[in-house]
Amino acid sequence: MARLLQIASFLVMLLHGYCRAGSPNVPDVREIASAARAVFTARCNECHGAHLPQPEGRFGYVTDLARVASNPEMVIRSSPEESELWELIRREEMPPADASAGSLSEQEKAILHAWIAAGAPAGTEKSAKSPEFSNIQPATRRMRSARAPSAVAAGSWRPKEGERCSAEHRRSRGR
Repeated sequence: MARLLQIASFLVMLLHGYCRAGSPNVPDVREIASAARAVFTARCNECHGAHLPQPEGRFGYVTDLARVASNPEMVIRSSPEESELWELIRREEMPPADASAGSLSEQEKAILHAWIAAGAPAGTEKSAKSPEFSNIQPATRRMRSARAPSAVAAGSWRPKEGERCSAEHRRSRGR
């Protein structure tokens, strides 16, 4: 149990940015979601999968991370210790001892703890390293202003009554 807490604490520390920004060792939400989905698929899908006509506990969407995360009876985002899902895992009630998929390893428990601690992100099926993402460049201020509508660029645009300008816009306009 102490080892699990060490692993979970380490993953949470990475998630909250204690490591240098942009470090290749810091997992992003897609990686965390992908790892959580893999654990759910390997260990929970046989009893709680969408393919089952009558999944256990009316919980037949275990690989749909967005739906799992949006169920407040199971997951309290960013609060594993308050989440029923984590409590079931921590007490080793899920998966049950007699499940054919077997019980969770300490690493799998740490992954699910980190997933909930990270806000239970749904992630995406596509990786940021896939070819369709390879040509995306970070937006820069220069690119934004070059594409700004002429009224904004000329300074004649004003927000409608009741709308608020962003702090950045007010600073740039000297307000």
